[in-house]
Amino acid sequence: MAPPERPVPVYTPPVGLRTYMDDFREYINRRHNSQIKTYDDLHSFSVGAHGPTRNLFWMDLWRYLDIKASVQPTIAIDETRGIATFPEFYKDARLNFAENLLSQRGSGKTAIKVLNEDNLHDGPEIVSWDQLRDLVRKLADALSASGLSKGSVLVVIGGNTKMSLALMLATASLGGVFSSLGTDLGEEALRDRLSQLKPQFLFTNVQYKYNGKTHSIIHRVKSVWNKIPKAANSELVTTTPYDDSSEDPLTQLEDFLKRGTGKPLTFLQVSFNTPLFVMFSSGTTGVPKAIVHSHGGVLINLKKEYRLHCNFDDTDVYFHYTGIGWALWNIMLGALFCGSTVVLYDGSPFYPTAPAFLQRILSVEVTAFGAGPKYFSELRRMDINPRSMANNRLRMLLSTGAVLTPSLSSWMAKSFGPLCQVSFSGGTELCGSFVHGSISLPTYPGEITVKALGIAVEVYLSSSQQDPGPLPAGESGELVCTQPFPNMPLHFLNDPGRKRYLNAYFSKIPSIWTHGDRMIISPHTGGIYILGRSDSVLNPAGSSTGSQHPKRLVFAPGDIQGPNDTRQDIHNIKSAAAHLAEDISRSGTSTPTSVMQQELVSHPARAHQFLINPPLTIAQLHPTNPLHQFHRWFQDPRLPRSSAPETCTLATASLPSGRVSSRVLYFKELDERGWVIYSNWGSKEGKGQQIFGSGFAVSADGRTPGDIHATAALNEGNKWAALTFLWSLVERQVRIEGLIEPLSREESELYWRTRERGSQIGAWASWQSKVMWSVDPDTLPPPEELQHANYDDGRNELEARVKEMEARFADVEEIPLPPFWGGIRVVPENLETQIGLNSITSNPSVPINRILLTMPSTGGPISKTGSFTLTRWVTLAIASGAFAALNGLFAKLTTTEATGSAASSIAHVLNLPEGMVEVIVRAICFGLNLLSNFIMWALFTRALTAAPSTTKVSITNTSANFLVTAVLGMIVFSERVGGLWWLGAVMMGAGCILVGMRDENKDDDKKGQAAGEGGEEEAEETITLREEGFDDTDVSGGHAEPYRDE
Repeated sequence: MAPPERPVPVYTPPVGLRTYMDDFREYINRRHNSQIKTYDDLHSFSVGAHGPTRNLFWMDLWRYLDIKASVQPTIAIDETRGIATFPEFYKDARLNFAENLLSQRGSGKTAIKVLNEDNLHDGPEIVSWDQLRDLVRKLADALSASGLSKGSVLVVIGGNTKMSLALMLATASLGGVFSSLGTDLGEEALRDRLSQLKPQFLFTNVQYKYNGKTHSIIHRVKSVWNKIPKAANSELVTTTPYDDSSEDPLTQLEDFLKRGTGKPLTFLQVSFNTPLFVMFSSGTTGVPKAIVHSHGGVLINLKKEYRLHCNFDDTDVYFHYTGIGWALWNIMLGALFCGSTVVLYDGSPFYPTAPAFLQRILSVEVTAFGAGPKYFSELRRMDINPRSMANNRLRMLLSTGAVLTPSLSSWMAKSFGPLCQVSFSGGTELCGSFVHGSISLPTYPGEITVKALGIAVEVYLSSSQQDPGPLPAGESGELVCTQPFPNMPLHFLNDPGRKRYLNAYFSKIPSIWTHGDRMIISPHTGGIYILGRSDSVLNPAGSSTGSQHPKRLVFAPGDIQGPNDTRQDIHNIKSAAAHLAEDISRSGTSTPTSVMQQELVSHPARAHQFLINPPLTIAQLHPTNPLHQFHRWFQDPRLPRSSAPETCTLATASLPSGRVSSRVLYFKELDERGWVIYSNWGSKEGKGQQIFGSGFAVSADGRTPGDIHATAALNEGNKWAALTFLWSLVERQVRIEGLIEPLSREESELYWRTRERGSQIGAWASWQSKVMWSVDPDTLPPPEELQHANYDDGRNELEARVKEMEARFADVEEIPLPPFWGGIRVVPENLETQIGLNSITSNPSVPINRILLTMPSTGGPISKTGSFTLTRWVTLAIASGAFAALNGLFAKLTTTEATGSAASSIAHVLNLPEGMVEVIVRAICFGLNLLSNFIMWALFTRALTAAPSTTKVSITNTSANFLVTAVLGMIVFSERVGGLWWLGAVMMGAGCILVGMRDENKDDDKKGQAAGEGGEEEAEETITLREEGFDDTDVSGGHAEPYRDE
């Protein structure tokens, strides 16, 4: 048998390369007369693996990095204290974060290059170090005059801009606390974060631009500002001009800066552990955690990472695509500590097109280019060749947010060239990385190169084991950190005694930081594979540093390739796995079958190696949200990509007929509210009409579908739908029931821009669900006489449409979004799974395990403006009953003698003929009769759409009609309400109660059924998920990544 193929590096350091890491290693050797020869030796020294050397390392690092301080430290760390005791680093030092960053010298040297969607074509704004310092001086002067002092909180809602950076540095120079939030956050998300911060100053954009579209946020920000607790003398300032004519006008930045007195820029000297940044987890499992970081901890860690791991200095120009509000934004700015130029860009990475954006970024002479794996995956999918965009200075590609797949890493080496690839993984919790890259060492596909200096990363078993670790190379387990590091969070806001902090990181293994990742270390290369991470639950494309599930490492969501690429991906992982197994077998530590195959290639291998799954228990369920639970199931490593687990059946029904139809689709995104599906809804008779209503019109020629984004069409269809996922390989079926939310045109366009041009042409050409060819079988000749050429099966028409669309958009660079194409979101009311499907046919005596999960609090859909709530359908039912009463009133007025008397009085007053006036009055009453009848049915139909029970709507409608009719009769006709009316009212109320009780009993009966079809036994549990109690580390928010492209 041939030996396993060894991994081939995608980057090999050039011979004779001299790096800052080499220089630092020799610096330590000289100081301590030591013999540190390799990176592994240096890392062992940094974590005290062979003795008490951690204090020596951190003191040497301080001196080597030339940290500016008014009081130099005499000790770095007390090595007798463990990580769970939160020991203080450099406790006698006095410094300032902003001073260290702005201490770069050289008049005219460039600090930042500023790009946005408006100046991409013309080129960046160039800001020198002197200009940046002067802007920071002006802001700090005005902030000081306005009352900002040590500990004051300043928040920016803005973009990746010069002003955001300058405000951060001005706040730091005064000893204040800085936090940043993205412009795309909704009102609730802003309120959750700002309420914890209680800011003194809030600087906000008036609007932002993304993918060519301008979005106003000022009204949202003002609404939140008026509702949150704030510090004394708080102030809301706009960073861009805004014409505010309200009673409580906002402060304009221009006016704010006038408060300055011309003072020079000074830097308040603070202790190493003085709070500087507050960063937030995503909040998908509750109120987001507010994580506090220090001046000194962030400073020394980021300078270490960029100077030593990335080898940055003042010759580098660094771009990393990220947005403000994410930890990566703060991390990226660490390159400035090395004197490097940082490129700030605010906008879409696909604007105006993906090639044009990449060309522009490379044209500003970047030496290091960073983005998430999803971005590089999109470049590959679009077949973009970066090598054709000349940039001889580019030397490094950086990636975080997920793990690079081996095939993607290989594609990057081929398309960008054999550049150094630096993949790093950490999180918001440390504003940095646990594992990182190194320009001094080879990089292998799918691996992160090294453990970060000074970070005692190990692999441990779970807390259920008596001897948790550390485990040898080749064995997978929890990523843990066993020693304290200076950039540990100081604390969480509103967390007395660090209770939430301790629970988040120290509850699994006492006195050991457990981060929530699973990892394995290659015994051959020493490289690191991140196998799973808690913050990949909802946002695999987010900007926070982290990783993904092993299935996503091989088959990244949205990372669609051809069959050959898929095989190559599996081949690369299998080769790496086999190689690791061989090494472990040689070392005698384990058997080959117990190692990497079980972690990285088990999903294609094990997909057919089971018969019946064990029952799902409550302990296995995610305790907060069915959306998270679904994502866990979706990431099951036994689900190979070839099985297309994102395939689902969408079922909808027409109103008022109730006619049901279904179709198989791919779901594309799973965000905080539900499942997102994009499709062509261009059939009035099919899904388009069911979802968007009869107002979804078709043109007179019958060739053009209607506009799903038209306001009139969005609220007339049936908003209830069901999704079903069938994963037979793991014997699981997942069914979701909930409400449909049409996505806005802007949201649909964001995804539309990521589709290939051919897919966009196909969307315009194909009118889905339209019958292109049909024939009566009785009219066909016998098979032997059938001439297929005489029958057009519709292909000619379809091909003609494709050619027509290609000609139509031949000279158009950006094909517009079709009006009939877009996305919908299924917001879940409940999620049900069945496990053990094979037992139905193979072993009926084995029970099926069924679990029903309902959404938190209400047990219904997540509340959001525009959703149909209880109040909504009751209001609609009552209103329809009222209009039914008006219908009866006007019908009576059309014929009653009282109308003639009224008409006579009107004619007398107006001096008009009585006959003519009576005809007009009766005609008006008849018209109002028809109008009220139309409104009544419209409201009644919408109530039926929204309500959980048609019976309840009917009774509510009838009750309202009964009551309003009596009231109108008393007012208009002076009719008395007798005893029979009161008897009827009582009976009506009793009927409402009885029907409600009957519906509840029916629900209980359904939930309590013990037997199903085929004689198999079913055990079903209904679990209402609690809102608190699950404490993940950091679940990324922002835009969700497409799972698959059609």
